[in-house]
Parts: sequence; C-alpha cells; structure tokens
Amino acid sequence: MKRLRDAFEQGHVLLDLDVSDMATAIRETVDHMVEQGTLPRQVAEDVVSALLKREQESPTALGHAMAIPHAYLDGIPQQVVQFVRLARPVNLGAPDGVSTQFVFFLLGPPGFCGTHRHLGEYRSSHVE
Repeated sequence: MKRLRDAFEQGHVLLDLDVSDMATAIRETVDHMVEQGTLPRQVAEDVVSALLKREQESPTALGHAMAIPHAYLDGIPQQVVQFVRLARPVNLGAPDGVSTQFVFFLLGPPGFCGTHRHLGEYRSSHVE
C-alpha cells in the first residue's frame, strides 16, 4: 500500500482517461508519463511495445474493475506506479466479467518486478 500512497502523493495519477481499449490507454498513459517527466522520452516506444506485447500474451485485466499492465526494461531509471481512472468502464475481458475502470501501470528497471509483487497478490486472493 505504501507504493500506492507514494504514487498518489507524487501525482502519478491520470483521471478520466477517455479511451475504449487497452492499447489506446497504454499509448496515452505513456505519453502522459513522458510529459510529466515520470518516464524518459527515449524509452517511451519500448515501454509501449512491451506493454502491448504483454497484453497480447496475457491480458492484465484482473477483475473487480481493475487491470495491472506492467513492464520492466533497461532505460527505466526507477520503479513507477501510475494510477489511471478511465472515464467510463471498458470491457477488457476480465475473468469476472466486470468492465475495467481502474488501471495501475507498474514500470521499472529489470529485476524490480518483485518490489511490485504485493499489488499482484490482490489477484490471487480476490479474483475467482
């Protein structure tokens, strides 16, 4: 929970993103992160590509109106949690059938996946 609180306190929040699919949400969120100085411009395309690839391989809509797209790449200097509230819920194929409205982007350098793992534990304990 500390990482989420830190994200909110640092302004890593994007509210009412008006999109109708995850690919657009990814692109617009990464653009926002670059504009805010949260993500270096030179890695933006690599981040978008990695997130899109992850969605194709294993969609990150977990259920309970939540998705957690994530990527860990060289060029991302530090771990980042970016919260996005979609303007309206979007059906992203969550296992519980609930449309997604809250998206938590988890980004960082290679090897930092474990530091975000506590957010992913929500899935195993709350999604049927």
